[in-house]
Amino acid sequence: HPESMRFCGFQNVTVNIPQAAYRAARKGEKSLEGLFQELDTTMDLAVEAHLQKKARIQVMMSEPGRPLYQLGKEACDGRPYVELEKATYILGLIGVNDAVNFLYGMELHENDEAMNIGLRIVAHMFLKAKKLAAKHNLKFSLEESPAESAARRLAKTDLIYYGKEAGSIVKGEDEDSVYYTNSIHMTVDAPISLVERIRLQSKFHSMIESGAITHAFVGEEQPSAESIAALMKEILFRTQSAQVTISPEFTFCE
Repeated sequence: HPESMRFCGFQNVTVNIPQAAYRAARKGEKSLEGLFQELDTTMDLAVEAHLQKKARIQVMMSEPGRPLYQLGKEACDGRPYVELEKATYILGLIGVNDAVNFLYGMELHENDEAMNIGLRIVAHMFLKAKKLAAKHNLKFSLEESPAESAARRLAKTDLIYYGKEAGSIVKGEDEDSVYYTNSIHMTVDAPISLVERIRLQSKFHSMIESGAITHAFVGEEQPSAESIAALMKEILFRTQSAQVTISPEFTFCE
């Protein structure tokens, strides 16, 4: 029964971590504890979104004639192809670096204190996800949101509603090109080596169960296969990295 090998990441609801810090500041709680309270509220709201969609999808899978009936009916191994009670409900992260910068005026790559604060933020969200999983008897896990569009959209939205706080935090040269630092990543222009970026970002990976990745953009340097193999061996044995990609600036198919 090869069809028994299956997995469903139900959907990703991304938590805007910098905005949670802004909200805490407006309440007079510009601190890590204030941020944690706002993150708890936001994660509760994200779970409510998951539960609402789960209920709707259950109806759409429930009987012949419904648009998702084929996913919900019994498959060859006696189980539905998608089982909503066993799916993974993903809570995304965006802007850990920017939240730390707002609260303490330093970015993750700058010193150990900033890195430890970032790790505490993600650890808090990891433990909150476990509590939510136990409460609802569902699997909730963190993911580095592949936030190519959300990084910009959330930053632009925060400039409208939290302009005083976000104005000095968002990245980009003008309002049309602003963005947040993706997930738990170091800022793209951090003056650190590729090896250091991999080492630092890997510290978060054990808490991000639904997908964490470090991008190594090598541009036009074209490193040899041997050097890439040596790097990957060191990453495997000496870091907690879940995934690393070696990417040229552009790729094309021959």
